[in-house]
Amino acid sequence: MCGRFAIVKQLEELARLFEAGQIRVDPIEPNYNVAPTNIVPAVITEDGERVLTGLSWGFTPSWAKARRDGPRPINARRETVASSGMFRSAFGRRRALVPADGFYEWKQEGSGKQPFFVHRGDGEVMAMAAIWEEWRDPEGELQTPLRSCAIITTNANCEMGQLYDRMPVILEPDDWDRWLDPEITDAEPLADLLDPPGDGVIAYHPVGADVGNVRNNRPDLIEPLAQGKLF
Repeated sequence: MCGRFAIVKQLEELARLFEAGQIRVDPIEPNYNVAPTNIVPAVITEDGERVLTGLSWGFTPSWAKARRDGPRPINARRETVASSGMFRSAFGRRRALVPADGFYEWKQEGSGKQPFFVHRGDGEVMAMAAIWEEWRDPEGELQTPLRSCAIITTNANCEMGQLYDRMPVILEPDDWDRWLDPEITDAEPLADLLDPPGDGVIAYHPVGADVGNVRNNRPDLIEPLAQGKLF
């Protein structure tokens, strides 16, 4: 799964990296400990071009009667994202890329869990596949539509399997156009994009336990933990 991640790049740099024609989101501060309900930068296709926008992490379907009706999933499984009543419509027409410097995963070690920071081995920004939805408040309490998202997860590749059996879908730049193409509404042309990345794409290192508290948001959260301090 993906329950925490870090994105510290400035919006202007993200727009350049993802070739987004416009930035349609208020400034977002660097976040070393992104948690559910946070607003995250995301790349979507809108008005025929790539746009950098902001999405609330935690999916609210368009048909929800109230914002807090039922769960707000932060992840969607690749095995069911195209068929689930919760996600099917968004998968067909509203796909996104959520940039990340890396994500956190916890591994059971002895009687406790050791957090790790997982990032691209080449140091580039990670593009996580996501779906998004727009929800309009039937009660009119929210003046503007709520845009929310869920990150798609897949089976772990060889490296990630040492920590956990699931991981976010990570897309390469050559695949971004196909993923964001609103003309592709069927699951079959996108199926191969949801496979785990090849060996060598990711790397990881242990980090301190402070990341477990969502109130902590500091650059040192992603720094490697000295071997003597492992759980």
